Amino acid sequence: MTFEDLSVTSVMSKDVKVAYSNQTIREVCKSMHDHGIGSIVILEGNDDIANAKKPKREEHLAVGIVTERDVVSYLGSDRALSLRTMISEIMSTPLITITAANSVKDAIETFQLRNIRRLPVTGNKNNSMVGIVTDKDILKAITKTMPLPASVGDSLLTDQMQFGYRFMYERFINDDNFPKGTTPGI
Repeated sequence: MTFEDLSVTSVMSKDVKVAYSNQTIREVCKSMHDHGIGSIVILEGNDDIANAKKPKREEHLAVGIVTERDVVSYLGSDRALSLRTMISEIMSTPLITITAANSVKDAIETFQLRNIRRLPVTGNKNNSMVGIVTDKDILKAITKTMPLPASVGDSLLTDQMQFGYRFMYERFINDDNFPKGTTPGI
């Protein structure tokens, strides 16, 4: 099976968390934290919609997405004013989507072309959102359909461990833990 044969709907998450464009950064970040997610799709909204307990996403237009990167960029910028700022001020727009008819290969190409890691998936009916596919979803699909030989997996793990230990070792040495001109033995 190739990535052209594998439908994006077979790897996507169907439970898409959403927020409304008139909610505050704090409210949206709390929702992301509570659900343990790194992004949330933003729907067009007003005060009445924002106060609803469970949004009906099929009734409202998805207008953007907020990722952890968007929040960090905002907080680290000179324009950061308040966590009470409306999420619509920092959300990524326009929302880039993929249709349910597309393949995993199409999703990978879109990720690379647009430098993104999440794609809401739309259905054919009313262009409503039916799921979201992430780079992690695709990586899981890759490992399920094309498992690495044990020797490759072991080799990758060994390389990562050696790099990690070398990094810690070099950091330890460079933190002035030893008198000048001496080096520790291993």
